[in-house]
Amino acid sequence: AEPIQLSKIEAKAKKGNGDAQNALGKMFATGDGVKQDYETARTWWLKAANKGHAGAQNNIGALYENGHGVKQDNVEAAKWYKKAATQGLAIAQNNLAALYESGGGAPANYVEAAIWYRKAAEQGYAEAMNNLASLYANGQGVKQNQKEAALWYRKAAEKGHPYSQYVLGMLYENGNGVKQDDAEAVKWIKKAAEQGIEMAQGELALLYLTGGRGVSKNPAEAKKLFLAVAEKGSDSAMFNLGVMYESGALGIADTQQAIDWYSKAAAKENYAAIYKLGELYLNSTPPDYNKALEWFLKGDDIGIAAATYQAAKMYAAGKGVAANVTKGNELLEKAGNRGFIEAQITLGRLYSSEKGKDGAPDYKAAVEWYKKAADQNSPIAQNNLGYLYARGVLNGEKDAEEAVAWYRKAAGNGYPLALFNLAYHYHKGLGVEKSVSQSLKYYRKAIDAAGTDENLRRRSEAAIEELNKISAETNQSQK
Repeated sequence: AEPIQLSKIEAKAKKGNGDAQNALGKMFATGDGVKQDYETARTWWLKAANKGHAGAQNNIGALYENGHGVKQDNVEAAKWYKKAATQGLAIAQNNLAALYESGGGAPANYVEAAIWYRKAAEQGYAEAMNNLASLYANGQGVKQNQKEAALWYRKAAEKGHPYSQYVLGMLYENGNGVKQDDAEAVKWIKKAAEQGIEMAQGELALLYLTGGRGVSKNPAEAKKLFLAVAEKGSDSAMFNLGVMYESGALGIADTQQAIDWYSKAAAKENYAAIYKLGELYLNSTPPDYNKALEWFLKGDDIGIAAATYQAAKMYAAGKGVAANVTKGNELLEKAGNRGFIEAQITLGRLYSSEKGKDGAPDYKAAVEWYKKAADQNSPIAQNNLGYLYARGVLNGEKDAEEAVAWYRKAAGNGYPLALFNLAYHYHKGLGVEKSVSQSLKYYRKAIDAAGTDENLRRRSEAAIEELNKISAETNQSQK
């Protein structure tokens, strides 16, 4: 403030003018024209607050909430916020609600939070609209209602609230609480991005990169946005810049630039970047197994199952390290226990192989690992379980019905070999009632799904030919 203006405000404040006392307190709190001094700010605000000045009451609440010039005390903050809130001051109502929502050192009270957010929101206070929307979205203090959440996000967005604009855009993108609408999604995401919301800038950059949601591809604009977000420390933006340079989205691939950006993201423990660096070094020409293993082991240390699996394969093959099958198997089991499907299938195959893991097959362990993968809907594991049950390796007795059950699951996922195996069981009447029509149906499905598997195609065609021949001979004998 200008010296003349300051002296006028100070003169009014000393005469007891509440607005002037509140304004002077704000000047001391922010250091506007005077040396910043929270204690002096509090002194002036108390003078106004004790006269019932709602703005000053709210400001004292903020001092206590933030511990500025006083000992941090949420209870005292809530007391002052409530004085102002009951007078209808929207910002105080929002601040009081926020304390109720967070708990402020006590258990959260979402019902009270919703009540006070609503009071402020109904006065048009955008931040409260956004916060009330969040409560509706999560069912906190109110019955969960995505349409109501979208309504309040829109109200806040229309008032220029940047985060609400981003959320509203994502709601339109996913059709959550509103009818899916790409144009609306892009419109609101752009508005939020223009106001500096990092997530919106990142989302918009992805749209420019991929050409999604009706946005024209514009790699240069994508790069510009990713760079802006990366400069703010976003590891996901750093990762995406790596992807752009690796893929040649900017016109020509630049592996070193990709590595540089992936490394920056990895330094922030971006899981995808850590794994990608291991993958890049593994597949480079020539491969750099030492660096690949180094990154995969870093990934293993922080729980990236895919990295653990790759490290297991490298130890088993002696790449980047002296071959160590025991260490490889140890890492393989760790990856499997972390839920990595490929590791679980590999373990199933290992335990059911002729030499098994320790010199002999362990079918019980094989079934356990296959079931872990099958429970994640892996058709390979489902088919392999069917095969083990069909062979009767668990207790020496074949279980054709169990085999069919697993083949059927894998076949339902379109797995070609499972389609063939299911057809064979109908063909021979194993675990199901013999059926030429069902057998033909699944053999034909196996042929359609065979792709480049010429062996499976030939076996299916031979089986169909056999069934047709038998059918023809049966029809001839019945004439």
